[in-house]
Amino acid sequence: MSSGNPAGRLLGIVEEARTIKDDMSIKQAWENILGVDKDNHSQMMFRLGRVMLLPEQVMAEIREYYPDEEDAQKYWVGQVNKALFQGTHTGQKWNGVKQYFDNHTVQYLKMAAAMLKMVQGEQLLGSDQLDTMRSKLNDILEELEAHNLSRSAKAIIRSHLNAILGALDEYKICGKQGIEEASHRAVGELAVNRELRNEVSNTPVGKKFAAALIFIFGIVGGANDSLQLTESVPKFLEDIRSSEEQVAEHAKQDDAERAE
Repeated sequence: MSSGNPAGRLLGIVEEARTIKDDMSIKQAWENILGVDKDNHSQMMFRLGRVMLLPEQVMAEIREYYPDEEDAQKYWVGQVNKALFQGTHTGQKWNGVKQYFDNHTVQYLKMAAAMLKMVQGEQLLGSDQLDTMRSKLNDILEELEAHNLSRSAKAIIRSHLNAILGALDEYKICGKQGIEEASHRAVGELAVNRELRNEVSNTPVGKKFAAALIFIFGIVGGANDSLQLTESVPKFLEDIRSSEEQVAEHAKQDDAERAE
């Protein structure tokens, strides 16, 4: 199973790390690179821990697709692992980490990323796509309390929205997989929870939630067979999106008629 070119994700992190000034503290540098909330130590260590998994994820895919190239990866793997180990000493300066991200490391990692891209073909999401998804979800969060949903429905929707937002924040580390998994869990909830499904289909904010899931699936990939969802749930989401589009189109027509 492809993990979405972990070498490409690691390369992006390394290249960004090379732009950080040498005298910045390691703590502040990682906060900037990984989008960590200021002074949120647990969040930083969690995300840094995920970054530490990337070299082995790369090697697992190199072994699968290019077994003869395993030895050629040893230099960059060693350098990156040294840098990440230094990254746990958050009281020091960034040059202690940055020194390991030399030109040879970057070049070898670029080759690994290009090799995996040839067999996986995954394109990185643009910042505009990530921002659009994030904006849609944040809008729903802001509207949620004002709508006539049950307390349990609000709690469930809020939980799924926050999970997807967290996956968006960690995209540069985890790729599409985290976004897909969080979105699939939301659809799975709709599959097994009939009461939630009824509330979603009968409230404006619920429909926006369903429409946002469809929008996200359109960018990162739709629900696949491994989810074992009932056939009615994807159709349910599509029906909601269709009804919302019709309402929007009628509204535009009414505005045009009034303007005349």
